[in-house]
Amino acid sequence: GLLAHAFPPGSGIQGDAHFDDEELWSLGKGVVIPTYFGNAKGAACHFPFTFEGRSYSSCTTDGRSDDMLWCSTTADYDADRQFGFCPSERLYTQDGNADGKPCVFPFTFEGRTYSACTSDGRSDGYRWCATTANYDQDKLYGFCPTRVDATVTGGNAAGELCVFPF
Repeated sequence: GLLAHAFPPGSGIQGDAHFDDEELWSLGKGVVIPTYFGNAKGAACHFPFTFEGRSYSSCTTDGRSDDMLWCSTTADYDADRQFGFCPSERLYTQDGNADGKPCVFPFTFEGRTYSACTSDGRSDGYRWCATTANYDQDKLYGFCPTRVDATVTGGNAAGELCVFPF
């Protein structure tokens, strides 16, 4: 279903939001991030959440040895143990011709080695990756999902990822 997110109106402003029963929705001050895999059945991240006595307001790799971003889907991970993984090209790709398989890094494209998603070879700027080690040979690819640790909203960069430091 559709994921909708409503922010409370400013002080002194009246208003409401209406959603169909089939829609996923939240009301709050933070971003809504759906999860994948884990044990929370796709529930959205709950920010802030507590993990090992520390408060988190974004996805984290803490507690993992594979550097996969994750979040709790409840306020207290230590008590509830409910989690999911945050969107990442290491979990899946979108569209393309690889049936959602995750990116393989490094991969070869036009004889060059890539260790991250790229927009090279495209005129539309969309980020993509190979889903095998050699795109030149296998021609399998997918588009990279927007990573939550570098999401751009608004501005004039056409959805390009943030670069730090700036």
